[in-house]
Amino acid sequence: MDWRWMLAIGLGLWACAAAAGEPLSLGLTGGVARLSVSDPDGPTAAAAAPDLAAVAILGWGRDTRLRLAAGRETVTLAASTADVGQRIERTSASLSYQERWRLSYRWKPWLGFGLGYAREDETLRHTIDSGGFLATVYPDRTVGVLDAVLTADSEWRWTHGWKIGVDLRYDAPLDPHAATVLAAGALLTHRIR
Repeated sequence: MDWRWMLAIGLGLWACAAAAGEPLSLGLTGGVARLSVSDPDGPTAAAAAPDLAAVAILGWGRDTRLRLAAGRETVTLAASTADVGQRIERTSASLSYQERWRLSYRWKPWLGFGLGYAREDETLRHTIDSGGFLATVYPDRTVGVLDAVLTADSEWRWTHGWKIGVDLRYDAPLDPHAATVLAAGALLTHRIR
């Protein structure tokens, strides 16, 4: 999925918000993601990577909303005598349905689920021997995969139209040989409608 698809989905959400008169917020999330992949050629190590995503949130009633996110992670997994080392570049987009859970007067987090699509480019796939020298080289892989997505957001008003918050996301691939992502970060959104 390239940037044109993501732009088309974002414009579609904007048009839906304008037609329905519902609030629309745009924002960014930034934090850390833990990526692990089940490589078909052997086990791999997990690693942390910076996580940055653009977010569009379309209100859908008082306590429900749709959340569109498009992001990118790049990580290098270390090679060993047992683990396949590789560089993973992952571009993803997801659409989640979220509901507000009114747990207390002051804390009302949004919890949701949805589907996503990710394109993963896995390059420099190799193992090393006990001396640290290159043992086996594997061909590069490109995987397009559907993900089951779980999201959790908690937001607080900052200034007029702006909100800050905490964002959690878990992407579970429906393909057994794709990356699993657990991400946590800060959320900044601005209500534009």
